[in-house]
Amino acid sequence: LEFALVEPVSLPDAMGTGIIDYKGGKEPSSQWRASFRFTGLKAEARYTVVIQGRFGVRGSPDADVFTPLCEFSTDNAGEGSCFWYFRGLARLSLVQLRSGNENGATVLEANRSSGPGSITTDANRFSPGGEIPPRKKS
Repeated sequence: LEFALVEPVSLPDAMGTGIIDYKGGKEPSSQWRASFRFTGLKAEARYTVVIQGRFGVRGSPDADVFTPLCEFSTDNAGEGSCFWYFRGLARLSLVQLRSGNENGATVLEANRSSGPGSITTDANRFSPGGEIPPRKKS
């Protein structure tokens, strides 16, 4: 995930990256690991990473709800990170960094479709379709 600023820009130097890894299993109890790093934020402030559509079937009210993944406090340079293991992820199309708690103002966003930031998907050894073949020995 590559996070980008959300209008109106309140922290012009804010940047962030993240990884959400699939670790196996089927919904609703699939297993995931998330890791995020941010810079250029307000010093010694609290932030929360939220995801839209973690639960619910497509088109349902639950699919539009934002739920928190992890939270952190920045250091005196405005840098911070969080890491979390969790179960269940129906879709991964919109992730936001919000100031304070999950109801705070959106600072940064990673979006799979239109909008700021980007989300790309790379298969790993747990992805549906089986194991990724080993590297060929030269």
